[in-house]
Amino acid sequence: MYQKNRLDKLMEIISAKKTISVNELIKKAYTSRSTLRRDLIKLEKESKITRSFGQVEYVGGQNTEFGYEVRIKYHDKEKAYMAELASDFIGDG
Repeated sequence: MYQKNRLDKLMEIISAKKTISVNELIKKAYTSRSTLRRDLIKLEKESKITRSFGQVEYVGGQNTEFGYEVRIKYHDKEKAYMAELASDFIGDG
């Protein structure tokens, strides 16, 4: 099974249970312990889950990233100032 498919399946299982033990996840996902460990590390780096002492917890929608339209409105004075400073280092062409 490809990693993307495994990760999707793991997220489906984890999101349904919210908290699940690693041993139970191995049985439900039909993967080896080492493959599961690598996949869980990847999901944790993506902030989709948290791992602790033999169990995995679903993070859910807690890590919300705002869209570009929202983010562009914040810190606009600071961004303009940085652009002005940077323009001194860039030539006309």
